Amino acid sequence: MEKLPSKADTLGYIYAYEILDLLAPDASKLKVGRTSINVNKHLAQWNKQCPSKETITWGLWPEPIVSEDGETFFSLLKHNIPMKNLKPGIYHHRVEQLVHIELRDLAEYTPYLSSGKSSNITLRSPAQACTDCGKVHKEIFTFRLAEDGMYKGAEWQKLIKPVIERWGKFVEEYDV
Repeated sequence: MEKLPSKADTLGYIYAYEILDLLAPDASKLKVGRTSINVNKHLAQWNKQCPSKETITWGLWPEPIVSEDGETFFSLLKHNIPMKNLKPGIYHHRVEQLVHIELRDLAEYTPYLSSGKSSNITLRSPAQACTDCGKVHKEIFTFRLAEDGMYKGAEWQKLIKPVIERWGKFVEEYDV
């Protein structure tokens, strides 16, 4: 953060989507990434690159601008995000790095779980190559789902989304 932003760190978006995994019903695999291009095109590229991974969009930063009729809705299926209601955020590379640092910590140490119960899910495993594309996806995090407490069923709204919003706001406020 002490370094000035690079010229390559342009305007862009942070997106988050869940990768459905029927083998881990008590966990959620979440991909958080960035793009400076049309968000729908970028998400479609990933679906072509890794076609065996079924995904559901959770959210986007910055959030869509409210339209004249008050609508901010976008379909969570098939990445149908209306680009006309989007304004990109600044320094999306930096925002992504900060978000990844905090999400990695949350996924590994699970401070959001109130029960303290352990699970047989390996949350921090050695990086493995994707079976579809052969790449190691460092931007995928596995979160143990809360069985009780304020985060149960609200992992996106109360845990993940606030992390993205906080770092996006931080970068906007301390723009140099």
